[in-house]
Amino acid sequence: MQRLQSASFIGRAESRAQFSLEDGWQCSIHVLRDDLVRVLFTPPGGLREPRTWAIVTQGADVPWTGRDRLDVGGFPCPKFSLASTDTRVTIVTKAVIVDVRLSPFGIAWSLADGTPFASDRETNAYQWRSATGTVRHYMTRNRDGDRYFGLGDKTGPLDLHGRRLRTLAVDALGYDAKTSDPLYKHWPYLIVRDPGGVAYGLYYDTLASATFDLGCEHDNYHGFYRYCEIEDGDLDYYLFVGPAIPDVVRKFAELTGPMAFGPRWSLGYANTAMSLTDAPDAQAKLSRFIDDVARHDVPISAFHFGSGYSSLAFGFVEYVADNSVPGGINHKCSEMTVCLSTANASASACARFASASRRIVSTVAMRRTLPCNWRSSPLFWSTMSSA
Repeated sequence: MQRLQSASFIGRAESRAQFSLEDGWQCSIHVLRDDLVRVLFTPPGGLREPRTWAIVTQGADVPWTGRDRLDVGGFPCPKFSLASTDTRVTIVTKAVIVDVRLSPFGIAWSLADGTPFASDRETNAYQWRSATGTVRHYMTRNRDGDRYFGLGDKTGPLDLHGRRLRTLAVDALGYDAKTSDPLYKHWPYLIVRDPGGVAYGLYYDTLASATFDLGCEHDNYHGFYRYCEIEDGDLDYYLFVGPAIPDVVRKFAELTGPMAFGPRWSLGYANTAMSLTDAPDAQAKLSRFIDDVARHDVPISAFHFGSGYSSLAFGFVEYVADNSVPGGINHKCSEMTVCLSTANASASACARFASASRRIVSTVAMRRTLPCNWRSSPLFWSTMSSA
């Protein structure tokens, strides 16, 4: 790996401080809010992906074409003070102090009262490999007090300290609940709580697969550290201080957009079982299941036909959903919603079962196949919120 070790302070421009490094690299530190700072590294050939689909401002959604990665529109970009010497540049906002060491290049983070909470590793904090486009970011680690959470759905304990994990979306059927990795989601987002109780978020805005080593690797020459390695992507990260974990979660939602407000049925118990839908007598088994639910007074709001491996046929879906069929789900349980995974369905097949019942809701794949505007379709959230 090649190192980005020595930097020169170019100057201040609007909401950012600009630095030049070896081999034509550039680094810009953007103050987007008093408690939100972005660090962007630009390689000599330009950004690998000049657009982002993750960052939102003022509650607006990301355009389908993405957002210009250099666009800071919509952020308040408050005023900040900056002081520079031959060896350091210090940025001060109302919430944080960002201390940039020029050689070896690294960044240290403190609260406004001077309490330190995060820091790059003192040796070779930023590295890259020209042949593959790989970039690495190393930070210090307190082996006795740091707590690491996040990275999407991960196995094992909530505290990820000591593990090496990847963010890569794979279909991890049959995974081990203690050790398997990666799983289904790509979430390069880490919540850190330091020994003093200060919590902050660290989000790497990249679509490339990434590896987070949170204390699994040890090297005698560098002290205790952790790192994020991004395969062939941009090193573009956002750091935001809580100072408590609930604050970090809220601020991450503000940065990337909150969850869509779901319908009432999505808050209840949803059942899914391949053993039912793949059985030779699936219709009878499902009908008996509904009877058992009623007999044992089990509140159930949805039945999710969610597996791509299911042999469930669309004709059967029409059967269980049709109000006129005595054995159908809607006939027996009018308050249940049928959820369908339609990744491999054609538009005509989707249209057939979509017309079977108002209580059928599809997943995202159906939105792509249906020849209609799914945002205004009666199949989706807008008209199902009271269901």
